[in-house]
Amino acid sequence: MDELRTRTRRRRRDTLVAAAASSRPNPDAGQEIAVTDMLSRLDPERREAFVLTQMLGLSYEEAAKVCACPIGTIRSRVARARVHLVDAISAGEPDPASYSNESNMYPITRDMTS
Repeated sequence: MDELRTRTRRRRRDTLVAAAASSRPNPDAGQEIAVTDMLSRLDPERREAFVLTQMLGLSYEEAAKVCACPIGTIRSRVARARVHLVDAISAGEPDPASYSNESNMYPITRDMTS
């Protein structure tokens, strides 16, 4: 009986995950780089709380259990992370619009086609 319940839950979960993945727009690689860069500048505890609640969709209560801290602490960390991200965007460091799909990581300095 437990195995049947587990299979049913997995099917439901897989269906929900597939539906969520297909409903998302295709991400722009430049935007992904900008978001990753901005998140990496956050304090690790704030980043963890922000990602759990705002990106993964956990409730504050669930995030508090994951982080083993009070709900109020999670709320505070998320609020401070938001302020930091808004300030970073307002200051233009990094400017998400400056990221493009073309990589400038390894610029070609000489003609390498010959």
